[in-house]
Amino acid sequence: MIKTDDKRTRFLLSIIVAFIGGILFTVLHTPIPWLLGPMVSILIGARLGKFDCIGQAGSAMQV
Repeated sequence: MIKTDDKRTRFLLSIIVAFIGGILFTVLHTPIPWLLGPMVSILIGARLGKFDCIGQAGSAMQV
């Protein structure tokens, strides 16, 4: 599990996700892939990136 408490870790993870989105949109031959790819990938990551996991005490907590 990646700790997202550190700002540097979150920044690096955002850069990686944006880069992957840019590559994906380039492969799909969409218009302006290096603008739309990172925007869409970060939007999806922000909306779906929060998920429930089992905490140490056994109760569900949001990460």
